[in-house]
Amino acid sequence: MKIKLHIKIMLALGSFFVMPLQAVISVVYNLRIAETTKRQAFDKNGTHYMSLGVATPFNIYRKKYNGDMHDAGGVLGTLIYAPEKYFLRVDTAVAQVQQKAPNNCFATVQADDILFTGGYTKTINKQARVTISGLLGIPTHKDKSLEHVQFGYAHVGLGGQIDGSVDYLANNKHFILGALRMIHFFPRTTCAIVNNCPKKFTFTNGTTNDFLIAHRSRLGNHRCEIGYDASMLWGTKIHPSLDATIQKTEYIRSSFYGTYKYHFVIKKLPQAITAAFSYGFDHRPKLYGNKRIITAWASWGVNF
Repeated sequence: MKIKLHIKIMLALGSFFVMPLQAVISVVYNLRIAETTKRQAFDKNGTHYMSLGVATPFNIYRKKYNGDMHDAGGVLGTLIYAPEKYFLRVDTAVAQVQQKAPNNCFATVQADDILFTGGYTKTINKQARVTISGLLGIPTHKDKSLEHVQFGYAHVGLGGQIDGSVDYLANNKHFILGALRMIHFFPRTTCAIVNNCPKKFTFTNGTTNDFLIAHRSRLGNHRCEIGYDASMLWGTKIHPSLDATIQKTEYIRSSFYGTYKYHFVIKKLPQAITAAFSYGFDHRPKLYGNKRIITAWASWGVNF
């Protein structure tokens, strides 16, 4: 009897999940934004080591291979405390998220996860330094990925990042940047309506990996940077099992970006404004993956 009931449930779930898990849009886990704001914290403000507050308005547009469109616009807030060679930072964001699909149009205002990052910077020599960081993400809302697109992973995330820079001409003007990051997301209960009845699932986003390579130039108060970020999501799991759905959720993604930053001082407070743009796409999955991801953001940072 139990076996027959289990088969009926799985057939009902299989008929319900003709589409993959809905997309996750997150800003606090975005490697490029995190790297951009964090590096400002390693300069001195006069005789005091500085802290940094950053406000980053952004907009993310995604068009999937099947024609569905997602849009998210909001503000990312960042606080950084960096005594000596150590640093601690907190990121959080709020955005309006929209989905436009033939049978599922949706709009909501949600908060992203709260991301805590702490690390240590080691100076190798006058031209090179390396930073090792730990990351902890805390969800701010229930996981809604079985129902619609959501802002934030909505799962506890734990991981690490190593990034570094090399002043390859030894003139403090031109740098090669690189970063590696891995974050694992822990399982959480999520719900969906199946045949007009709520059903519970145990779901995890698995593990995400990032690799970044970039070039930065500084000329006086001006900073310009271009780079490439490769990311991959794997190890996604859901119980009861829906293997076909999970395979459409995991991805391999490429992103290219450019940033411009200008430094200035107002009332003895060092500040910077940044304008940036990135373009990305998923190598897989081809049907439900992102055909294009266009992100634009600007930031205003104040050292204090």
